[in-house]
Amino acid sequence: MSDTADIANRPSRMLEAGLLFSIAIDAVRAIKVEPRTGGQRSALVGVVFSVIALESFVNESASPFSTWMWTFSRGEPSFE
Repeated sequence: MSDTADIANRPSRMLEAGLLFSIAIDAVRAIKVEPRTGGQRSALVGVVFSVIALESFVNESASPFSTWMWTFSRGEPSFE
């Protein structure tokens, strides 16, 4: 098996929480009106992407733990 094929078959994940939260921060920074002024779509985008980033962070944090628990429950504990 070549090195390229080996890399292609490895499990991989992209961590998305940081990217999603940066979208929320950019949207909030784009608001150019006084506080409590309505009609700002950027405020909604900021709130929605903050919630999505939080969910992504929780899922990304829980994933390694659930993999470890699955391995441990099969009688093959791995502490890598």
